[in-house]
Amino acid sequence: MRCLNVLLVDDDSIVLKVQGSLVSRMGHVVTTFDCPLDALDYLSMHKNAVDLVLSDFRMPKMNGMEFTREVRQLRNDMPIAILTGFSGEIDPDEAEELNIEVFSKPISLPDLTKFIEDSQAGSS
Repeated sequence: MRCLNVLLVDDDSIVLKVQGSLVSRMGHVVTTFDCPLDALDYLSMHKNAVDLVLSDFRMPKMNGMEFTREVRQLRNDMPIAILTGFSGEIDPDEAEELNIEVFSKPISLPDLTKFIEDSQAGSS
């Protein structure tokens, strides 16, 4: 498995630290943002350097679906997962249309590993 550059977006600093540490221990490089607008700025400058995005759903200024729509404008092929404690608020048809995975928080290690491995398989 090759090392991926993962963009992690969540307004909760504890979640960023825990999930970021988990992804790092899997051997990947993690760039974290607590604001989706800052993450979009970063992604617009580094869109070809980022391999996949993990985003919270409920965030100030922009929710995870709005964030995903903006990411799709920059990179339509980007693997994206929304991590949420409020999966009932996400329209499954919209998730399918945006080609994203939705996981309940906290994401399990097997689910995270499978998503990352599947992302690699799709990009190779």
